[in-house]
Amino acid sequence: MINQRKGDLSNGRSLFSCSPLNTFKGNMHTKPDDEIRLELCKMEQNEELMTSTEAALHEYKMGLGMFTQKMPDIATHYNAFTEACFKEGKLSKKEKHLIALGIAINTQDEYCIIYHAKGCLDNGASEDEILEAVGVTAAFGGGAAMSQAVTLVQECIQELNQLKQ
Repeated sequence: MINQRKGDLSNGRSLFSCSPLNTFKGNMHTKPDDEIRLELCKMEQNEELMTSTEAALHEYKMGLGMFTQKMPDIATHYNAFTEACFKEGKLSKKEKHLIALGIAINTQDEYCIIYHAKGCLDNGASEDEILEAVGVTAAFGGGAAMSQAVTLVQECIQELNQLKQ
């Protein structure tokens, strides 16, 4: 999926770790580089068994783990900040992920598009709700936002829904 649209994103592998996709277990914050590289090698050997959405989510989590190991203070504070932002509040988690998906689409951030599309589904958003939010995003982001909606977002929804079955 990703490599068909952008050759620079890890040869089509995705980076995020999702509920049915949580093939990675453990805390990346404490793994040595060798263990992280071993996990990446195992993932690459099994990548044909993963959807592109699964691979992107997994790769992202691995990259975040490596960053966290090298910059633990920054990563810890950033993670705490984002966790606080996505807690249930006046807005539901679903609404927050719909907003984040729109922002990710408008900024053309493919990894965040996948991550927040998954967040929308995990928090009970229907495909129609996601596509309506994407439509609002396209009103601001134009053709570039719409191209993400008709390709990456719909493919991500399809793959994640298939994994639930």
